[in-house]
Amino acid sequence: MDPARSLLLIAALFSASDSWTTEQRGLLRELQDTLSRFPPSDESEIYSAVEDRLDTRLSGSKRRSAAALADSWMNAGLSAMWRMESMPGSPPLTVLYTLGDTTLLKLSTWSILHSRCSKTIHPETKWLRLTQEIFRSERSDDALVASYDAAGYEMSALMRKGKPLVIVCPEPLPFTLSKRFAAFTEKYAGFFEYRQTLFVSPFSPVCSLSRSERMPIRDSWVAALSRRIYVGQVRKGGVMERIVRLRMETAPSSVRLPPTIPEKAPFSEAVPAQDDSKDENTPRFKDFTHQGDYLFHYTRAFPGPWPGQSLANYYASVAQNREGCRHTALDTLLRILTERRIRGGHGMIYRSIPVTPFTELGPNELREIIHWRPGLLRWSFEPYGIAFPRKDLESLGAREVVYQSKAAAHSMNPEDMHLHQAEAWRDEREWRIKGDLVIDRQLWDALVVIVPTAGEAACVKKLGCAVTLGTTFTAKEKKKK
Repeated sequence: MDPARSLLLIAALFSASDSWTTEQRGLLRELQDTLSRFPPSDESEIYSAVEDRLDTRLSGSKRRSAAALADSWMNAGLSAMWRMESMPGSPPLTVLYTLGDTTLLKLSTWSILHSRCSKTIHPETKWLRLTQEIFRSERSDDALVASYDAAGYEMSALMRKGKPLVIVCPEPLPFTLSKRFAAFTEKYAGFFEYRQTLFVSPFSPVCSLSRSERMPIRDSWVAALSRRIYVGQVRKGGVMERIVRLRMETAPSSVRLPPTIPEKAPFSEAVPAQDDSKDENTPRFKDFTHQGDYLFHYTRAFPGPWPGQSLANYYASVAQNREGCRHTALDTLLRILTERRIRGGHGMIYRSIPVTPFTELGPNELREIIHWRPGLLRWSFEPYGIAFPRKDLESLGAREVVYQSKAAAHSMNPEDMHLHQAEAWRDEREWRIKGDLVIDRQLWDALVVIVPTAGEAACVKKLGCAVTLGTTFTAKEKKKK
């Protein structure tokens, strides 16, 4: 019997039933490890071994279901391997599930190791600049070993597209999980030339490890499959530092230390530039108060792709330093004005109902409550926004949120549940519209854009809308809040 199929059959038995107990699943994993070393001659041996190990009988339907699933995986190109050459200090030998050309592992392989990166990426980000410098020096056609679900790995994989690539999955092969496969192919569209990419995973198709448990194992296998590793931005005391230290002890000649890159001033999207120029033609927002009451939609930095933007396009825009690639609060504002639409979001909204939020707080009032939210890793507000006449928004369905307990929300009318908010957020005096806000001609003519500096105001004026100068504040002032 094909040894790879025996391993896939065991994995399929995991998937064929949700009734296995935790103890039984542990015994199946042990059996899979045994069979990887001593492959059976036919399926009956596997079933007998499973029944003996679990002290249970496998029904005919369960056997047929598992066999059909294993066959479907093999027909899709999946396989498994267990005896393979790897670098000193590799993880304990285990089954690797594979999809693609395993001969890529016979090439000279290399990888770039970065510690976990911030979600906010810009052209001055240190790990990105190190990656670009390493790519300039590494001009071979050797296979890059990378991964996904981590910005450093994803950027490297995209930059290497079109050349041999080995991807160590941080999860079971997504190709074995029908629900996961669709999400994977959508998110990573444009990343891989599949004919030149080998996907490997040390995780069974029904792995029960948590994400935090899987990530260090993934990183260890990236290094284990690499003949040489480049040290990128590695955090002291972290997983990557331990991997690098172990490699230095066992195979020091295979380690490439970080390249030297010129220092650049750090970029900060959190603190707006101060208004260092005079602009007598741009009024302060207080000069508009005679026009009536307003509700305000403030923008903030948007880490990651814009709605509708692919991850590949986002990374390419940052790597190539395209205009607007930083996704700052100002970039978000300009995108709204260009699209003439505020896209509703559902983050932290009760029952994940998409809403467009507003506040009664004008620029000067905003200054009094702005503060850093460590749990969200962002400021509560940034001084960029759009003021809309309250009466216009009310005609479109804008309503005040209801500050109350979560228990009270359960008794709300289903049509009003998007208005629920926890008591702790009362000082934001929020209003909401369900879904997106489309800025039609009437709204466009009535809105007022708010930015903190004259230079930014000049940029907004080119779009043909009213603009005012709001408030500015320094980093020192923010820290006092």
